[in-house]
Amino acid sequence: MKVAWITNSGKGGGSARMAIYTVSNELEKRGVSSKIILKTPDLELGKVALKALEEFDIFVLHNQFGEDARNLVNNLHLLGREAILIVSDLHDISQVMMANPWILVGSEYFSYLIQDNYPNSTVRVVKDAWENPHDVVKTSYIRVSQDKLTAVWFGSANDNFDFAFHLIAPLLEKANCKCVFITAHIMADILYDHERICEDIVKHDICILPSRMQEKHRCKGQNRLIQSMVLGMPTICSPVPDYMAIAKTYLNSYVAYTEEDWVYYTTLLQDEALRERIGTRARKDVLEPHCLKRQIDDWENLLKEVLDAGRART
Repeated sequence: MKVAWITNSGKGGGSARMAIYTVSNELEKRGVSSKIILKTPDLELGKVALKALEEFDIFVLHNQFGEDARNLVNNLHLLGREAILIVSDLHDISQVMMANPWILVGSEYFSYLIQDNYPNSTVRVVKDAWENPHDVVKTSYIRVSQDKLTAVWFGSANDNFDFAFHLIAPLLEKANCKCVFITAHIMADILYDHERICEDIVKHDICILPSRMQEKHRCKGQNRLIQSMVLGMPTICSPVPDYMAIAKTYLNSYVAYTEEDWVYYTTLLQDEALRERIGTRARKDVLEPHCLKRQIDDWENLLKEVLDAGRART
């Protein structure tokens, strides 16, 4: 089996959410020929030579939209090849959906939303896996600062950063907690570095994952929650639907529905023994179910399903 991945993002960039570089490398170890093609502005997908397309059995398109992507999928189908489109929201997918590619998402909730909007689509879910190349684990739950609890937020400089920075951080001050932000934003306390993100997270007492709850935010996968939990971080999160499959308040994390919840749970986590109990249980609950091996198993099964379906059609 030969698989080509087309993405706009370099390693550790936007594609880290679906971890396609890691997945590609792991599939290679299992005997799958896998090549990542970095999409440049001058590369028109719909005009790629048919002979070049014939080199691969399956093309995985990471957030490739519009007429250009639709033409590529149509060309692939003409050659008896298959296309999988990885999407993170419903923005601008109508054009490429006309070519009927396989759809892959990282969220169960989002899969239902796509099927509601595109009833004839074929949607599959591959859940996120944790990445921890240096085997970092929080080993001490003694408060980092003598003065205040420290809560860490990490992620992209998007509107959830603004939400956390402008609304949640001032709330947590009421619970004697200082927020620290790891991101690429100009207001970051620590600049996001893919190579040392795990080390930077565990330097703090708790992790916060607030999210606005508009439709696009409800489509989030479990990536950041899994990442914080596997490090042994006591975590407070918003009630994102796919978070709720993992987050169990008072057992392995806390789900905050209201502003009062954010203050209350942060106050509870001033207790060192509670932080250790929650963090230890959090790591245990995601360590095996969300390990990389299981994610690669899911990918391998998906690729076989797609390939078999294509052969049956021809």
